[in-house]
Amino acid sequence: MLFDIFVKFWVTPENVLGIVWSIVTIVGMCMVFHAWQEKWWKSLIPFYGTYLIYKNAWKERKWLFFVQMLFDLLSMISSKFMKKHLKNNLFAAIKTYIETETIDIDINVPYLLICVIILLISMFVVFLLARITYWQICDSLGIKSIILKVGTFIVPQVFLIVDYVYVKKQMRKNDDIGKKQL
Repeated sequence: MLFDIFVKFWVTPENVLGIVWSIVTIVGMCMVFHAWQEKWWKSLIPFYGTYLIYKNAWKERKWLFFVQMLFDLLSMISSKFMKKHLKNNLFAAIKTYIETETIDIDINVPYLLICVIILLISMFVVFLLARITYWQICDSLGIKSIILKVGTFIVPQVFLIVDYVYVKKQMRKNDDIGKKQL
C-alpha cells in the first residue's frame, strides 16, 4: 500500500528526469575535479566545491566566487520577503473574506516590485556568471574546440562529461605520441 502511494505520487516522469539530471550533473563535476587532479568527492561539499570550481576555472579571479555567493544571498532574501509578504496578506484577505464576505487584499505593490527586480537581476547575474564559469572550465581543461565550449555553455550537465572524455582522449593521444618518440 505505501509502495503504491509512493510510486503514484512521487515517481512521476518529471521527478525521475530531475533525479537523472542531477546525477548527470554530479558525475560531470566529479569528472572535472578528477581532470583537475582534485579529489572527486570535494565537488560534493557545498560552498567548498563551488569555491574550488572558481579557483581552478578562474585562477587569479577566484574572488568571483564571493560575487556569486552575494547574488545568491540577495536572491534568497528577496524571494523570502516576497513570499512572506504575499502569504501574510493572502491569509489576511481570506480571513477578511470569511468574516465580512468582502475581498480586501492589502499588497504593497512598490515593495513587491522592488523584490521582484532584485530577484530577477540577482538570478540573471548568477546564471550568467555560472555559464561563463563553465566556459572557463573548458579553458582550464585545455579544450580549444568551440563546439565543446558552446555545448558546455548551453548544456553544462551533459557536456561536462563529454569534456572529460575529450580531455582523457587527448591525454592518451599525447601519451601515445610521446611513447612513439622514445
